[in-house]
Amino acid sequence: MRSPYPLHPKGGGQGPNDRGGAYNNRKWRRRRRYQLAQQPLCERCLDLGLVTPADIVHHTEPHAGDKMKFWWGKVESLCRRHHEEHHGRANTRPWIGEDGLPLPPEQQAERERQHMAKCLWEDNDDD
Repeated sequence: MRSPYPLHPKGGGQGPNDRGGAYNNRKWRRRRRYQLAQQPLCERCLDLGLVTPADIVHHTEPHAGDKMKFWWGKVESLCRRHHEEHHGRANTRPWIGEDGLPLPPEQQAERERQHMAKCLWEDNDDD
């Protein structure tokens, strides 16, 4: 018997971005809300010492259409940047130091914090 909610390979979306599939299902939206309420910050940013609100609930184990993994598999809260990086859709070039070499990881994180703070201040200046 076919499921009334087959898993769409590209996921869901709301409004004009609606592609159908399980990501638009009420059950998934409820699970997403619950996860973001439990962990409202990006877990990967926290590992870097950054505090960034999470936008996306990401399956840590690819479900590949497996309904059991989709509905009950492990998930994590991520910001859009880390989600896009995970899927290879983001600019992951490292910060470059004055010597022309990539900065060490701890300086990369500090540079990222400074950049995020600058972006937040610029966004607030428009109000």
